Amino acid sequence: MTTSEKLKKVSKRVLKILLTLVLVIIGIVLLVVILIQTGPVQNFGRRKIEAYLENKLHSKVRIGNLYIGFPSRIILKNIYLEDKRKDTLLSGGKIEVDIAMFGLLHKEINISSVELDQVTVKVKRMMPDSVFNFQFIADAFNSGPEKPKQEPDKSAGFKFVIGTIHLHDIRAVYSDDATGNNLNVRLGDFKTKIKTFDPKQHIFAVPTIVFSDISGQIHQYKPILILQKTLDTINVQNQKSAPIHLELGTIDLSRISLAFRSDADNMNADIKLGSFHTTADSIDLATSRIRLKQIALNNTDAIVHFGRLAANKLGKPLPVKDTMAKAGTWSLDIAGFTIDSTHLQYDDDNKTALKKGMDYSHMNVNHLTVHTEDLHADPQNYKAIISAISFDEKSGFVLKRLSAKLDYAATGTRVQDFILVTGNSEIRNQTSVRYSSLAELKDHPGNIETNILFDRSRIGIKDVLIFVPSLEEPLKGNKQSVIALNGKVAGRLKDLHIPYLEISGIGKTVIAASGDIRGLPDSSN
Repeated sequence: MTTSEKLKKVSKRVLKILLTLVLVIIGIVLLVVILIQTGPVQNFGRRKIEAYLENKLHSKVRIGNLYIGFPSRIILKNIYLEDKRKDTLLSGGKIEVDIAMFGLLHKEINISSVELDQVTVKVKRMMPDSVFNFQFIADAFNSGPEKPKQEPDKSAGFKFVIGTIHLHDIRAVYSDDATGNNLNVRLGDFKTKIKTFDPKQHIFAVPTIVFSDISGQIHQYKPILILQKTLDTINVQNQKSAPIHLELGTIDLSRISLAFRSDADNMNADIKLGSFHTTADSIDLATSRIRLKQIALNNTDAIVHFGRLAANKLGKPLPVKDTMAKAGTWSLDIAGFTIDSTHLQYDDDNKTALKKGMDYSHMNVNHLTVHTEDLHADPQNYKAIISAISFDEKSGFVLKRLSAKLDYAATGTRVQDFILVTGNSEIRNQTSVRYSSLAELKDHPGNIETNILFDRSRIGIKDVLIFVPSLEEPLKGNKQSVIALNGKVAGRLKDLHIPYLEISGIGKTVIAASGDIRGLPDSSN
């Protein structure tokens, strides 16, 4: 046998051995994949995970069912985790995650869907404990004493790709004696789709968010600890951290019912929201600039009630500060804002209820409708186009229509095309007020430039008495009267010019005048 023939024979044997090894390895991998998806192996893995966690956490852990659909699907059913007080920390009917497991080898966490069904989470910090009930988990997996700081890892981290998230029948409980907060909320259904999730660059994009069937109670009571140091630390970290880039699409909420209680203010609030919809245009959290295409609120019932407080708790009202020039660079724009079929009720038992007229401490507004466009707000300017506002109030006041163009700035206010219609009145007005600055307005009010026009307006005495019931006696016998007002006033407040002024409607009195008024606001001049 020649040397070449021997080499060929050895090469065939080596190839056959290598081929056999490859087939054996593939067979083992396939066998492992198949075994992983069988009930006995998954039950064995479930029991091992339970035993490991119980030994590690020294707490009760139960996993009713574990299913692994290699290479992407993981389902956990009937999960239970107990805290150190033997109360539920986490329980879940089903947790299903669809994750590309092979992507982990390439530093990619690709989760196409996450679904949670019938999950309960209870987070508590009950005195005398000074830590939350989940702290034992962090302690159990603590790697030991703090290691010296190392140079930051500049290599690329994991890439996140997250698809849809669906939560159904979720209950969340949060109780914290330290800060005096108790929350118990049940979420019927939540769906969202995440377009971008990049925590390293602080970039997040969420095109759709849908909430429905939410109910719960929020209770604020006297805190045991004042965590000022923690709050200061959070503020410092927020200032140092990179700005978050957030892109939102549509947000829909429906059938929301929440109750709020504050012991310190003796306040109760209840809100039942029919539907809420908003569509975002752009959100820049770094500069606090928010642009929304639409906000729509429908079929909402909101009630706020302040109970009586002890006299020493009422205190004096805080002074109002001028923050126009010091409020930063935030801005808010809303292309369309609507409220329909809404009921609002407000009661403050610390204020005696009025027997007649509009009582701003005891209001009950029904059938509220608000339609506005092109809202803009920033520290220096407020603008809006009001196409329609209407409601009726328990005092008897019925607003059939209010529309106007509003423009408020640090140097003046302008109201255009103002129309107010009630069952007794119709007011049409154009008003502009200008001043050089807010300081000028305060120190030299006589320099205010005004231009006020009433265009054949009618003001019902019934409406006047609702807002100024103290005039009932002076206007006795004129409750059915309607004041006709037509006139114009222009010029500086200290030198007003009245081209024409026509007033009638109180008895047989008729006023038709023109002229000038000088010396205001000092009546002695």
